[in-house]
Order: sequence, then C-alpha cells, then structure tokens
Amino acid sequence: MEIQHRAPLLQAADTPGVGSVYETNTAVTLDLLPEADAVLLGLSADQPASRADVALREALSRARDDRVREEAGASRIAAELAEHGAALAALRTRLADTSKEATSPPW
Repeated sequence: MEIQHRAPLLQAADTPGVGSVYETNTAVTLDLLPEADAVLLGLSADQPASRADVALREALSRARDDRVREEAGASRIAAELAEHGAALAALRTRLADTSKEATSPPW
C-alpha cells in the first residue's frame, strides 16, 4: 500500500495487527493506538472478522467516544475561561477609570 500526502506532520504506521500467533504483534499495535489521531482498520475480504478484530474495532470506538467527550469538555472550559476573561477585562477597565476619577483634581 502506498500513501501520499503533503501534510508534514502526518505520519502513517503499518502495525503488525492483532490476533496473530505472535502475542507481541498485538501488544505493539495496542501500545501505538493511544498516540493515534486517526486509524485505518483493514480487514481481510476472504474471511470473517476475528474476535480480535471485533474487539479492536470496539476499543477504537470507545477511545473515539472518550476523545470526543474530552474535546467537548475542553471546548466548554475554554469558552468559560474566555467569558470570565472578558468580564475580568471589563472590571479592570472600570477599576482603572474609577481610580483615575478618584485621583484627578475636580477642576
């Protein structure tokens, strides 16, 4: 398989897969998954998906759902911080204006 791309930060890795007679293949694949931003899961067309393939797909789905929840939480927090930041900036401006009024001579 050949993958061509122009994104300098995009890296592709072909892992040994899961369900092999070599347990280290499964371990290597599973160890790399938390670092992946995207996964292309390839299955054989001439045989049914194995239990390991199905388990991997379910794990990927759960990981995606967790990541979506984390990103939604981070977005919500960022929005709240921006809101509080704007309120804080307005308060600072008001305090500065009040301070100028208090220290200026009345004439």
